[in-house]
Amino acid sequence: LTRVDADRLDLAAQVFHTGRAMGIVLVGQWHHHDQLNAMAVQGVPFVVWGAQLPQQLYATVGSDNVQGGRLATAHLLAGGAKRVLFMGDPELPEIGQRQQGWADAHAAAGCAVDPQLARAVPFVTSAIQAEVAGLLRDKLAFDAVFAASDLMAMTVVSSLRQAGVRSPAIERLPEA
Repeated sequence: LTRVDADRLDLAAQVFHTGRAMGIVLVGQWHHHDQLNAMAVQGVPFVVWGAQLPQQLYATVGSDNVQGGRLATAHLLAGGAKRVLFMGDPELPEIGQRQQGWADAHAAAGCAVDPQLARAVPFVTSAIQAEVAGLLRDKLAFDAVFAASDLMAMTVVSSLRQAGVRSPAIERLPEA
């Protein structure tokens, strides 16, 4: 069990090639689908927690991200939300699938999706905080947030609270 920098997946294969590991479990594909396919061609035994992708040569274990996105968004819409903000990096396979489910749930509920509510935000705390600050500064109306990960959700809630916005109600707190 070790941590490998996502930009240096070759180090994960090196652990196998040196005999220090019989197999590898990687969490997330990030932007490395081609590199993961290359590891599979080399015969490195590994499995990825991630999304099933076209032309995939490696094993993945994961959830149905599209359905999860649909269910989460449908829950928010059924609870009365009208403007559900999506935050996450859709260039990442799992996140793109979750965003698809978000869009599908709006369509199923007969709600148009405002493109401004789809925010491509990387999983970097400072970027998430800056995005929330920008949303509030620009007064973009939203009444619910679909954060693409738990880290993102915790950062969004924290950023909203620091700005005086109550979560999950997303209403401004009275001035002190």
